[in-house]
Amino acid sequence: MDQSSRDTLNALDAALADLNDSSIGLDDVPEGWMTCQQWSKALNKSTCITGRRIKALIDQGIWESKIFRIMTSGRKAYPVPHYRKKP
Repeated sequence: MDQSSRDTLNALDAALADLNDSSIGLDDVPEGWMTCQQWSKALNKSTCITGRRIKALIDQGIWESKIFRIMTSGRKAYPVPHYRKKP
């Protein structure tokens, strides 16, 4: 690979890193809000079972959901639903 190709790849990598920077609109997730995966780890249950239980609690009006834009694995920012018990 020649120097010009390396420079182009380095510039592209830097540009992609800037796109995923917190300055472009990542949300601060307030305390108490967690993703389904985080709840499943906290409760030591499978993600599938936890998701079903959370959905049932939301349907009953006991819990609420809100979407926050967060960094996920792979250095990408995505809107991800978070859940908590209603105050």
